Amino acid sequence: MLAASHTVRPAAALDCEIKVVAHDSSQWESIRPIWSELVEASKCSFFVTAEWIETWLEVFGSHLDPSILIVERLGQPIGACLLVMRRPARGFLSIRRMSMNASGEPASDTTYVEFNDILSRAGWEGPVAEAVVEFLKAQQWDELTLEGFTMGPAYESFKAAFPTLLTGETVHTCHYVDLAAIRESGKAYESVLKGKALKHLRQNRRYYSESGPIELQVAKDLTGAFAMFDELAELSKARCVGKRRWPIFSSPRFVAFHRALIRRCLHQGTVQLLRVSAGKETIGILYNLVLRGKVYFYQCGYGYSTDARLSPGKVALSQTIQYCLDAGYDEFDFLSGGAKYKQWMSTGSRTLAWVTFRKRAARVWLLSAFGRIKASVKLT
Repeated sequence: MLAASHTVRPAAALDCEIKVVAHDSSQWESIRPIWSELVEASKCSFFVTAEWIETWLEVFGSHLDPSILIVERLGQPIGACLLVMRRPARGFLSIRRMSMNASGEPASDTTYVEFNDILSRAGWEGPVAEAVVEFLKAQQWDELTLEGFTMGPAYESFKAAFPTLLTGETVHTCHYVDLAAIRESGKAYESVLKGKALKHLRQNRRYYSESGPIELQVAKDLTGAFAMFDELAELSKARCVGKRRWPIFSSPRFVAFHRALIRRCLHQGTVQLLRVSAGKETIGILYNLVLRGKVYFYQCGYGYSTDARLSPGKVALSQTIQYCLDAGYDEFDFLSGGAKYKQWMSTGSRTLAWVTFRKRAARVWLLSAFGRIKASVKLT
């Protein structure tokens, strides 16, 4: 729990005060209606919804002891966020690292939060961000991290508030498909693909069609959804082992988080599990998140084979995007990453930021130095 329970400050250019109150995460049940109402009044992403936050608190809350901030104006909630404090250590050194919202869990369990932001009522993003920043200035921390942050008022407020701190920033591109524009044109998704990309996709469809008709199946109940999720996990782990990468589905907490999220969200229509197959052969399984007409491509598992002609990901994705177009969704977002397939399958892009603010303390410098030394030893 944060040392300060609340702070009060005058709102710039407003004839009122904005109050920030810190709550223990054990109070979530009473705060959930407030959070849900703010989500409805905001423009937030799926990664800030009550469903995502609640599931994250269930799985990680007892290990990370987060605090919940509620921002109020004239006694009415206008914004909210989580603050998570961890003390990572190397040897005898440790630092106080603060993270925003559903983030800060160990890298081996990470849920890959993106489109992260402070939750606020539409039109109040600036004052809410400034209030949270002022609250943070009064807290004791060595490092503040913003993971997968949307570039908007909160992001700008943080950067303006800590100009003297050591700042590390990485910006990643997020590609997306504007389904609404394609629908308005009256064409199929395939119409946005050009040249070699379109030729390659059509070739792959012909290759897979030799095993049977290409079909897309949507999980309608929890039994089907969990079966697809488990198959996706096995396909993903097999691919990671082949590439000598750590399989995130080997993390019990990661798996527990998503099984709980699926259970909570499938019947609301805010989680999708889809299987694309040719005959009895699974081409791929996609796990998507959905909010306000936007589909987030979150995880996948593909049935790779020794046939070099086959590209299961492109076939599974093209079938899924066409399904989302037909179903009336407005956007399909590939999330972060500059992979070639995301570039040639998309119609636009935007950026997200991963930012760290570090105070100029000796132990912070030493911990960073040890990290650099350890990384250089691994490379030699």
